[in-house]
Amino acid sequence: MTITQKIMIVDDEVEYIRKPLVRQLKRAFPKYDYLEAGNGKEALKLLETEQPVLVILDIMMPVMNGLDTLKVMKEQGCLETTNVLVYTASADQTIHLEMLAIGAMDVLNKTAPMEELNARIGNHLLLAQRSEALKEAMNALNAATKRELHKVNFALNHTPLSILITNSSGIIEYANKATFDFYGLT
Repeated sequence: MTITQKIMIVDDEVEYIRKPLVRQLKRAFPKYDYLEAGNGKEALKLLETEQPVLVILDIMMPVMNGLDTLKVMKEQGCLETTNVLVYTASADQTIHLEMLAIGAMDVLNKTAPMEELNARIGNHLLLAQRSEALKEAMNALNAATKRELHKVNFALNHTPLSILITNSSGIIEYANKATFDFYGLT
């Protein structure tokens, strides 16, 4: 069973920003489910049970603004699995840079053309897919390495030959069973 990935839009302006943005994103990226929050507090509540691949986050919102939301997301480890694109009307470059320093992956002004927003979202989604594929490959590699190490360890411990491994200082780091038997240390 494949789980549909999610995109969360966090913006307090429902009628002119959030709802039209969700409609547009559903057309551009139909394979995703969409979550909506009107402020940072609502977003954090959703993040307790949901793990979106991307959060599109406004800065200027009531109750909890985007900057404070991003700080809490970082503290809770959400930024390890979720990319954040800050989508804002704020022209304050200091806040933009602070959000990037905290862990937002991108900042885009709401006056940017929709094609640019779609391109950036597409890039974030592609990055998330590649990251997930890399994690899966690393897990498979780790599992294969464990299997091979188990085979090597079995061979080392069941050979009749004495095997003794030391580091560059001459300190013994490994001795197999045959070595212990040879020296009568069993």
